[in-house]
Amino acid sequence: MDISSLKFIVVFMVMGGVVAYLGDRLGRKLGKKRLRLGGLRPRHTATAVTVFVGMLIPVITTYGIVTTSKEAREVFAEGTRLVSERDRLTAEVGSKLTQISSLNLTRSQLESTIERRETEIERLMTDTVLLARQAQEAEQKLVRVNKLVEEAVREREKVESQREDALQRLAEAQDELVDAQERIGALQQRITGLEEQEQILNGRVDDLTEQFVQAQALAAEAERGKRQAEAELQRLRDTLLQLRETESNLRRTIGNMWQGVQAVRTSQLLFQRGEELARTTLQGGISPQEARVRLTALVRVANVSALERGVIPNEQGTAAAMQERVRPLPDGTVIRIPVDAQADSIVDAIGRTTQDLVMIATSFYNYFDQEKDPVPLDVGVFFNRVVYEKGDTVASMIIDGALSEDDVLNEIMAFLTAHVRDSAAAHGMIPVHGRPESLGRITFAEITRLIEQIRSHGGLVIVEAVAAQKTKSAEPLTLEFRIRQRHENGSRN
Repeated sequence: MDISSLKFIVVFMVMGGVVAYLGDRLGRKLGKKRLRLGGLRPRHTATAVTVFVGMLIPVITTYGIVTTSKEAREVFAEGTRLVSERDRLTAEVGSKLTQISSLNLTRSQLESTIERRETEIERLMTDTVLLARQAQEAEQKLVRVNKLVEEAVREREKVESQREDALQRLAEAQDELVDAQERIGALQQRITGLEEQEQILNGRVDDLTEQFVQAQALAAEAERGKRQAEAELQRLRDTLLQLRETESNLRRTIGNMWQGVQAVRTSQLLFQRGEELARTTLQGGISPQEARVRLTALVRVANVSALERGVIPNEQGTAAAMQERVRPLPDGTVIRIPVDAQADSIVDAIGRTTQDLVMIATSFYNYFDQEKDPVPLDVGVFFNRVVYEKGDTVASMIIDGALSEDDVLNEIMAFLTAHVRDSAAAHGMIPVHGRPESLGRITFAEITRLIEQIRSHGGLVIVEAVAAQKTKSAEPLTLEFRIRQRHENGSRN
């Protein structure tokens, strides 16, 4: 998973969590204020508002991604155009490679022609008499040849200037690739013209050794021009590779985004981020070997929990495991934390204290049923201290005993799921993520009996939830309840 995809997932999670939290708080406040929507009962009104806010989660989340991420806006707006541009550039590069092959074939033909001319010159060197008679004519031809050479040099300088301009425009916009192609075509035409001129010159220098030397100089100049053209071609290839790499990164980003969206739309969520798979208590200060054994046992239990939840194991039979972590740095680089380093950190934390501890394995991110890798585990070590002694008050709440049974039940459930749970967590209890009964357990019979006691008072009462036994951070919290009458002047009995 790349950085952009992780950013999108984090935005999805944060926006969804914020909207869900606000919807829950709004529904809870509406339930407490007993407001009605149309003919609905108060709790049905709260449920309807909560459902409506939940419907806003994907809309607000998508809007948040588009407004906060420039990459997401570019992908949504220009993804199809970038793919079309990639196909067009690929076709142009293929055309350029064909032209280069044609130039190489022309160069081979020129070299072969020069070799033939060398043979003819050697033959003509023996005919000194003919050279003497044609000296004057050769000098005139030499003047014309020099003019042609000067024109060729000026053409080459003009071509070099055009080539530099083409390279500058190529870095600014992709339209300059078309200009570069046109210039290469023009160069090819000029090279063809030079080739024809060279054939004329070869026909005229058949009888002159000095002209042969000049022809060699022209060939060397052409070779330098060829090397410069090859260097330009290499720069064009490097630019094309960069464009291909950019296009590949965009494709991967789009693919990762699409996979993430499809997973959210079609997959079943097996584990939420931070959801607990396994926990175990242990004594701090144990040996590193024993600590590693306990860590391995915890991971095995988490693996069994993942299998029971429906996670498909990999070829090694693993459904949940600790995995390498990748953390981005502010300078754009990333650091990798291997599994061994994570395990060493956990073992070191266990050995640095002699207090009672609890080790908990949770899901590192939201895990869907269509994923192929094991559930990534995040293992944390916490102090398992005594939070409540027997009879300690966990939380208290005022309830009106004159309410109906349904309303009293709603008040009790709000008391357990909000007041008791929040107070226990604030005092250091470690709940099991995803299990609301993990803090403050109470049976249906106890709830029924509690409702009867509250309604029997017929007025405002103070309900206190107290610890039924000595309880540590990682242990289930068993509750007992005390009910006291509350008078209007604030006194109790």
